[in-house]
Amino acid sequence: MKKLLIVSVVFLFLLGCTTTKTVWKSTPEIPVLQKEMYSISLKAICGKGHWGCTGFIFRIQNNLDKEIQIDWNKTLFIENGQTNGNFIYPGIMYMQRHSPRTNDVIMAKGRFEKQIKPTNHVYYSEGWGNRRWKQGNYGVYFTFIIDGQEVHEKVMMDVTKEKITTKVF
Repeated sequence: MKKLLIVSVVFLFLLGCTTTKTVWKSTPEIPVLQKEMYSISLKAICGKGHWGCTGFIFRIQNNLDKEIQIDWNKTLFIENGQTNGNFIYPGIMYMQRHSPRTNDVIMAKGRFEKQIKPTNHVYYSEGWGNRRWKQGNYGVYFTFIIDGQEVHEKVMMDVTKEKITTKVF
């Protein structure tokens, strides 16, 4: 009996214990749109475990000798091939998320960064929050104003959830 117990413990030790965790990731991890006038990148803001993703960190480098404006009223969230509202970001109160926004200006040769979250994913339940995304295809349809003309760009990514099993001894 004692031998069986020892053999069982040794067998379990050799097998090891495993732990599984959920990881959310985007493909590409940071999509970049490189143009002569500017360079745009998006990074998904994802939590750990079951939390999923809630928004983007948007960056733009203005390569022009003149300003570029971002028209936030016409810049839209894309969810699985369809536009789904615009964005909320620091400085916009949740209660006023559907109000018109002023344009941001990226100065000549300047850089700009902003954390943005889909307006239509905002909810209230004992406090304001942002609904997590499911697995799918997400992105931004940007509207820029350059020399008084609207310029539209789309940057996309696939968001997936993976379970990773690691062996722990």
